[in-house]
Amino acid sequence: MSPMVIKDFEALRERVVGADSKRKSLVDSLEAELRKNLERLGVKTKDGFRFEQPTRVNLLQRRPT
Repeated sequence: MSPMVIKDFEALRERVVGADSKRKSLVDSLEAELRKNLERLGVKTKDGFRFEQPTRVNLLQRRPT
């Protein structure tokens, strides 16, 4: 797991819309639900809300020839 901290809802909005500006209207329409879930699912810290992100690593090895 890899931790990710989001300062507040505005930081979340910037992250989501910054990745694809077409998401702005959807984020705006779901703002109340997104705010509620940010607080419900994140662990509150002094820096914002922490989320544990699953991380997968594939280790590739060459087979001896």
